[in-house]
Amino acid sequence: METALHIPDANVSYATYAEFPKTLNSMQFYSVTVVAGQSQYIELDLPSIHGYVSFTPVLLLIGPGLQSANAAAQYVLDFYGVNLTAEQGALAWNYTGSLDEEEFEPFTQVLLLKRQSVNVTLPDDGTYYIAVAKWPFATDPNDQILVENAMKYILVTGTLEEFTALDYVLIPYDWVKGHLFWDENPLVFLLPTYLITAGALLFTTYMRRSRPTPSAVGTLRTDQGVFYMALTGGLLMVSGGINQLAFLLAGPGFSLGTGETIVLILQTVGIVLGALALRLSFTLVRPARWYRPVIAVAIFIPALIVGSGFIVGPVLLLGAALAGHYFFRPRPPKA
Repeated sequence: METALHIPDANVSYATYAEFPKTLNSMQFYSVTVVAGQSQYIELDLPSIHGYVSFTPVLLLIGPGLQSANAAAQYVLDFYGVNLTAEQGALAWNYTGSLDEEEFEPFTQVLLLKRQSVNVTLPDDGTYYIAVAKWPFATDPNDQILVENAMKYILVTGTLEEFTALDYVLIPYDWVKGHLFWDENPLVFLLPTYLITAGALLFTTYMRRSRPTPSAVGTLRTDQGVFYMALTGGLLMVSGGINQLAFLLAGPGFSLGTGETIVLILQTVGIVLGALALRLSFTLVRPARWYRPVIAVAIFIPALIVGSGFIVGPVLLLGAALAGHYFFRPRPPKA
């Protein structure tokens, strides 16, 4: 408990991604600071992948004013050698529901196994500790998968949904990080992005070489580098949005809840901004115009806010527009 991970606000909804090490005995602690009478929501979720269906970690709450440790809590505390102070009590919850109950998480677009979900009114001011124990309440104590492997989970605390502008910017980063955390192959969950971006780049290169326009004749130099930089940025914005929408719409039991609606709006806006970025990229090989960097900035800011193009896309677009205007101005074609 002395090294517990502190949760900044007990009311705000936080999802903490955590992993038990490859050992039988493992308990992890989290702390929250509350006022008397405050309600604390706690939820445990697991990835819906092979090896996790039989995994049921135990959830504990330790803190001042709670009743003396119930039998389940005392059993786990003794098992791990955790000693409470005179002011502390403890509650423990083992999961008793359906092992295969699933829920689709719209922001990271992954399928989760539902485990414990509790809402407790905390009686005193002070610090309370939430603990998640890998053992001894697994469904099958002889399950070697649970004993020999690092097991992952999500601890959800609080119910108040609060998002900053940075949270929206980082949605694609969190999306990728979430899939990687569950050991998914990036060649699979990013496949639409790869295919659309690479295919469009190859097609554009072929068309520009086979049917050059007057402004592109003999200009496979730095200005063409600027063009392909901007083009790649726009394609990432379009393909990234399509990629995430595909996962969202193909998710099991998809419905237009609050989370799904937010993701749908953000990705649609990102795709529209990507289309505008593609249109701008084809003008960068022409003689410089003052308004092109302005347009790039006008696309960059909202694209960054909605997390379009995995952040990389709008950065490439803006960098290409500024570089093309101030450093690599294409010369007009010779008469």
